[in-house]
Amino acid sequence: MGVSVDILLLTVLFFYSKTSISFISIHDRIIAFSFEAILICFSAAVAFQSRKIRQAFNESRVVGNMAYTFFLFLLFRALAFFLPSSLIQPSLKNGITSLLLTLESLVGMGLYFGTKFWRWVYDIIATTHFDYSILFFPT
Repeated sequence: MGVSVDILLLTVLFFYSKTSISFISIHDRIIAFSFEAILICFSAAVAFQSRKIRQAFNESRVVGNMAYTFFLFLLFRALAFFLPSSLIQPSLKNGITSLLLTLESLVGMGLYFGTKFWRWVYDIIATTHFDYSILFFPT
C-alpha cells in the first residue's frame, strides 16, 4: 500500500513540477508523507475495530502488524528525507530511501503471505498423522 502511494504521488509530482524527482519541494513531500500516514492510521483503526470478527474472516492482526510496520518505515524514510544535505549526500539519501521502500514491500508481503503460508503448513501438519519422533530420535 505504502509503496504504491509513493509511486503514484511521485509520478504526479514529477509531471506537475516538469523537473526531475530530486527537485520536488519539501511541501510536496510533506503532503505525500501526511497522506501515507493518514492511510496507515485508517488501516490501524479498521484492524482495531474488526478484531472480534470470527477467526475465519479475521485478518485484523495481520493488517494491524502491517500498519505498524509501514508506520515505522514511514518514520525511517521521513528521517532520511529530512536529514540536512551537510550530513548526507543527496544520492545517498535517494539510495537509503530506495532501500527502505524495497524493505517495506518485502516485509509487508512477508507479513501478509507468510502468515497465510504458515497457517497452511500448520493445517497440513495438524491433519497428518505422522510420527515426527523418528526424525529427532532415530533408532
